[in-house]
Amino acid sequence: MDLNVLVIDDSGLMRKMILRALRQSEVSVGSTLEAANGEEGLRALQANEPDLILCDWNMPVMDGLEFVRRSQGCEVPVIMLTTESTSDRKARAINAGAKGYVTKPFTPEKLGEAIRAVMSGNTPSGAR
Repeated sequence: MDLNVLVIDDSGLMRKMILRALRQSEVSVGSTLEAANGEEGLRALQANEPDLILCDWNMPVMDGLEFVRRSQGCEVPVIMLTTESTSDRKARAINAGAKGYVTKPFTPEKLGEAIRAVMSGNTPSGAR
């Protein structure tokens, strides 16, 4: 099954890097959507049917943690992609509803591993 993925990050360059890593991760990808902050991400989520969301933490307008909190009513899993690597930050993201957590920078293999784990209902190694 091809995954339709929503990528939320305030940096256009980072969104491109995430999409490139996604294509190189050996995950079967269908369509991709992009949003520059959590508010745009919520609108994209309401207007489309993504299977997975990859979301940055630190963004203007609405950060990733607030996006995760506000999107809890939907069943689409969210993986946080962020430079924040403290165990407190990871716990906050998971407690807010994120299903995975991958620290930037990451390899396509690491991203693919996290996606496969989340989509199969397991805790990815990136969420440790």
